[in-house]
Amino acid sequence: MNPVLLLVALLVAAYLGGLVSSKRTLNLSSGGEFLVIGALVGPTMLGFVDRETLDSFRPLLLMALGWMAAVHGLSHGALGAGAVRARSYFASVFATSVAAAVMGTCAFFISGFLGAFSGDERFLIALAAASVLSGTRELHFPSSDLPSATRYRAEIGNSHNLVGLGLLAAIPSLVPPEAAFRLPSWSWPLLGVATGIVLGVTVASLIGASLHRAELWPILLGAVLMTVGLSLRFDLPLLPPAFVLGSTVVALSPEAAKVRALTQKTERPLVLPVTILAGAFIAWQMPSVTWLFVGCMVVLRGLVQYALGRVFTAGAGSVSAGAHVFALSFLPVGASSLAIGLTILFWDEGMVGRSAFAMAAVALILGDLLGTRALGRVALVSESDPAPAPEPDAQEDEEPAARPEEEAV
Repeated sequence: MNPVLLLVALLVAAYLGGLVSSKRTLNLSSGGEFLVIGALVGPTMLGFVDRETLDSFRPLLLMALGWMAAVHGLSHGALGAGAVRARSYFASVFATSVAAAVMGTCAFFISGFLGAFSGDERFLIALAAASVLSGTRELHFPSSDLPSATRYRAEIGNSHNLVGLGLLAAIPSLVPPEAAFRLPSWSWPLLGVATGIVLGVTVASLIGASLHRAELWPILLGAVLMTVGLSLRFDLPLLPPAFVLGSTVVALSPEAAKVRALTQKTERPLVLPVTILAGAFIAWQMPSVTWLFVGCMVVLRGLVQYALGRVFTAGAGSVSAGAHVFALSFLPVGASSLAIGLTILFWDEGMVGRSAFAMAAVALILGDLLGTRALGRVALVSESDPAPAPEPDAQEDEEPAARPEEEAV
């Protein structure tokens, strides 16, 4: 396929993503249908997009992943213009840690039992599975004035990224990069975190105490571009440094709420073309035992998330949709899980990377099928919902939202 035609198609997808980001159906879906479209036109199925054309778009895809990770860092632990409650944050981190421990342990033993992986690969696939499958779907609202169950679900979803990205950052400690200088294996994750902190401090300093929109975009884009370049130079997973970059800006900048409100608008237009491109990278020609392993892990992930959802029901207060529906709302996978899987694939294009990305893709599709309607009921998204008030810190930058703005990471 002509690369220019593919670029035009992706730009149209980005335009549609921005145009319909307030629509209920696309807003609640993680984009599983677009992932399937990408898989169908990819080089391993119909072949409309060949491998050479797909690889030529990899730099753009890496930049998009870095930007999305920075946006997630800016919005981590936030609801509306403020922060999530402490009890919700720690409950989310604890539950995600439990899910990661279960998924990693089961991946280690199941991979050995099936013979899908052996030796050090078992430790690597266990860490990858824990990173990809431990999270759930984010929910972003312009205000925290919500029913108790809706607010609790949103706070849980907006606080889970830390564990998965932390595990992703730890992967190079198992397989240290081949760099021009030697470092202890445990120091490579710290190098990525330090990169994000330094660039985040730089961005916060350049923004200053008064935000000018025309200055924000080149500053933030330049910082993300440097993050991508340094991550590629040191052969580190891209997402953790970019996430730390965004989190550092939030921690240090007095204009954090406005920066968050502006950058969140850019996520949905990126998600659709990224999801289509990501689908084309799915490697269908894997051994059947590997697909069996992927299927087992995705099913196990659904059971773990449903069980955690039932536990969370106790802290959600009055759940009008019911405990079963509330638990099902944790099945959808956020864009962050797909981005983690794609990052692992780019970092290791062997069987471990292919399997990690396949787990993320299958979990996203099944999560959309089984949990999107439940998520909509918990989020109280309907055509008759009254329009919520815009965020106080972003009134000058965005139009009043007609319904909750939902994330697609």
